[in-house]
Amino acid sequence: MTAATYDFAEAARKIGCSETWLRRNSVRLPRQKCGRDVRFSESDCARIQEMHHLEPQAASQPTAIGPKGAPALSSLKPLPSRTSA
Repeated sequence: MTAATYDFAEAARKIGCSETWLRRNSVRLPRQKCGRDVRFSESDCARIQEMHHLEPQAASQPTAIGPKGAPALSSLKPLPSRTSA
């Protein structure tokens, strides 16, 4: 029994991408090659889909704009001058 393989157009439909994208990125993707003929098996297509699967990230908590409990402006004192007398 021979395993089913797909050409670029068939594999692109199966994966859900454009044939152009698949051709341009084929050197970085799992595939079968015999001479110039490039084919994709069921497992190649599944691995390509898995490679591009992203899990959603947890939403980050908003950060406070300023420090909590900042001193009142009336309590701030100027620094002494830097020049020595």
